[in-house]
Amino acid sequence: VPKELGRISSLEYLNLNQNRLGGEIPKELGQLTSLEFLNLNDNLLSGEIPKELGQLSRLLVLDVSLNVLQGELPKELEQLSNLLTFSCLQDRDKACGLGYGLGLISCGIIPGFRMVIANQTHRGVDESA
Repeated sequence: VPKELGRISSLEYLNLNQNRLGGEIPKELGQLTSLEFLNLNDNLLSGEIPKELGQLSRLLVLDVSLNVLQGELPKELEQLSNLLTFSCLQDRDKACGLGYGLGLISCGIIPGFRMVIANQTHRGVDESA
């Protein structure tokens, strides 16, 4: 994902799913202050979710699922008060470095959001609250 995308301050919708993009999610995406929809689903992105994404105050949908991300969800994501849908499942057993045994659905990282978990095998969607 080119970090230069962070310079397009008027960007509202960014869908880069299924593009075989590699490397880390650039922290510069946190500068997209008008962004409402960010889909980075089903790529080869690695590393951690940048804490700077917590600055996207208008964000409604965030999907970083089906990549090879690691680490825990940044606490800064709690600032995404408008977020309606968040998906971060990386494979069947862990989501963004958190196993199901750690209470992913009820972890409360973002109060009031709806988490969507995509099943990598069937590419289906299972909604949980």
